[in-house]
Amino acid sequence: MSHRRWTLPAAAVALVALLALIGLFGDQVRGSDEAAAAGPVDGSQAECDPWLRLAIGDNDWEIPEEGWVWANGEGTTDKFREASGVVTKSKVAHNDLPENHYSHDWNVDIRVDPGQEGLLSTANEGGRIEAEWETGVLPDEASGDGANPFLPRWVLPNLGDRVWTEGHWVFDCGHGVEFGSSSATHYKTEIHPPRAIASMRGQSQALPGSGTTPVPVTAVDLYIHGRAGYMVQQLECGAGILKLPYPLSTCPVTTTRIDDLYTFEVCLPPQPKPWAEVVRSISGGPDDDGFEGNLDIEKVPASDACKLAPDEFGNDFDDSWMLQVQVNLQGSGITPEDVYSRKIVAGWVYPPAEPLPHLSLKLDKLILREDLELDPFDAEMTFWWMGVDRAPNDEWYRLVDY
Repeated sequence: MSHRRWTLPAAAVALVALLALIGLFGDQVRGSDEAAAAGPVDGSQAECDPWLRLAIGDNDWEIPEEGWVWANGEGTTDKFREASGVVTKSKVAHNDLPENHYSHDWNVDIRVDPGQEGLLSTANEGGRIEAEWETGVLPDEASGDGANPFLPRWVLPNLGDRVWTEGHWVFDCGHGVEFGSSSATHYKTEIHPPRAIASMRGQSQALPGSGTTPVPVTAVDLYIHGRAGYMVQQLECGAGILKLPYPLSTCPVTTTRIDDLYTFEVCLPPQPKPWAEVVRSISGGPDDDGFEGNLDIEKVPASDACKLAPDEFGNDFDDSWMLQVQVNLQGSGITPEDVYSRKIVAGWVYPPAEPLPHLSLKLDKLILREDLELDPFDAEMTFWWMGVDRAPNDEWYRLVDY
């Protein structure tokens, strides 16, 4: 049997090499997107063992302890992930242990958009990932109504909001669950703490071109900050930080850099007529520290997430168009202690065919929980709001103060 040797012309070889190089570069660029589009990560592979012992002085107890590790592994340089979807829960934590929590955290459950399953762990339920701010409401606040600079009230998402967030992608080592026939412990993934969030909800407002007539709009509250708090110290310094007294002097990391590039989508209300035009308004948000950055908003074809069927919250968006927002804070001089905030309102300059409905609300249940804190038994149970997701201003209202 004879063997024939195949050869390629030099130009063809060069073309193959170029295509391979392009493919490699494309893989590098798309790495995070492909990771998010993959299936859920194996929650049993989290490096959570060091966090399963509570260490006080020279004594150890075999009880689960609050702690987090990078979902990509200890040596990762890719610490941040973004998630978008619909908020299915938004609340103040009521039972975090006080030895490593100085505040009541704010927890937001996000049912992620299709294609983001790779953000989840096998322990995440219902296609949801939690975004958690380690410092949500401080003990010395009356009721979390703006004194705390870490996460002010106007930023908080509501049930049913669309939300985009970006921050630390981690395993939660303090809340393991048994999973599968082997009963192995699996750990859920979180975006914790986020360094950026855009809460988006349907409202009605007058826009330039609509005169005094309110039109359906998507209202966006954008907030970027790097005051990440104690949890980032735990990520950077490991489980040993729980030894008492806390060795904070050897682990001073308390912030996260925010001088970066952020991109997110804004789904629009349905276009009322083919000739209606998108109009938007932009204003500085509360607490903004005056860094301009480079904010670019472009009308682009709608993504699959905007084309989803109306959900249980009544979210229904235009199937043809959306806005893409890009915030570039690279080289702006902004520091982790600064805040970048904006309020963006976008809709179609064509009044609705039907009058907008007026709604009334009735409070029919209030739950008071024990927060597990010890001395000085201050309870801090001051966190009661009603979320009114179509309200024109300040969607969270305090109802009770103790």
